[in-house]
Amino acid sequence: MAGLPIANCYAELQAKFKLNSDLEQSLFWHDMKVTEKDVAHVADLANLELTGEERVVLLRDLNSILDYIDRLNQLDTTDVPPMDQVSDRYGIDQSMTGSERFPYASREDILEGLRKSLPHDVALQNAPDSDGTFFKVPKVIER
Repeated sequence: MAGLPIANCYAELQAKFKLNSDLEQSLFWHDMKVTEKDVAHVADLANLELTGEERVVLLRDLNSILDYIDRLNQLDTTDVPPMDQVSDRYGIDQSMTGSERFPYASREDILEGLRKSLPHDVALQNAPDSDGTFFKVPKVIER
């Protein structure tokens, strides 16, 4: 199916996924939030060359993810307390609360780091090309 327009891939994919009834087909393509245009746009931004089949499968998968999120959003969470630490049960000191239970997960800021940073003007002196504020580099992505 490579190179075919996305519309020509629907029938082949419906056969591939054995969508026999109109109901199954309507559920398969149901309530699309992500459109073909969205998939093409994101693929272009990511510099991906997708076949027609890949675009259709990606369209279906992305909409399936969004449909699942919609289902999760329908859950009543009014009696569920907010979590301040997802992995709270793994904290070292059970007597402490929140992030205090995780002393291994943070450190004090080091003002100068491991070594003093190179001053901005000195760094720019070593640059092959600059505008006085930023390094200038050649374009690396051609479109």
